[in-house]
Amino acid sequence: KIFIPIYNEYIKFRSAGCKGRYWVSLLLCMVSIGLGVYSAGGILNDLSLAGTLAYLPESIIYCALAAVGLLVVVMIIGITVNFKMAKAFGLPTIFGLGLWLLPFIFYAIIAFNGNIGYANNEKEEVL
Repeated sequence: KIFIPIYNEYIKFRSAGCKGRYWVSLLLCMVSIGLGVYSAGGILNDLSLAGTLAYLPESIIYCALAAVGLLVVVMIIGITVNFKMAKAFGLPTIFGLGLWLLPFIFYAIIAFNGNIGYANNEKEEVL
């Protein structure tokens, strides 16, 4: 499941107990990427014509700021999910920090350590 790009994020959010946040985060991420592409295209086009940032239309500047703001929101949701994931497996909060900073190592610890079990109170099997 970890090698399927969007499905692995769904499993991570579901394991952490974040049901609605996944879809909001995914939607915000797609919107911010779209705004970023639109504003980057406009910036590159206008810079080639005018040569300075002072001549950029306000709509492109607002789109770029909105894209950055949405990415910050997505990043904050992602950080909180790592801490909830550590809690869902009965691990200390510092382990959530490790999940955020070094995800490949700490998710491998969760996956391959037989002593770590899913401690969330849901009755369905998640992983």
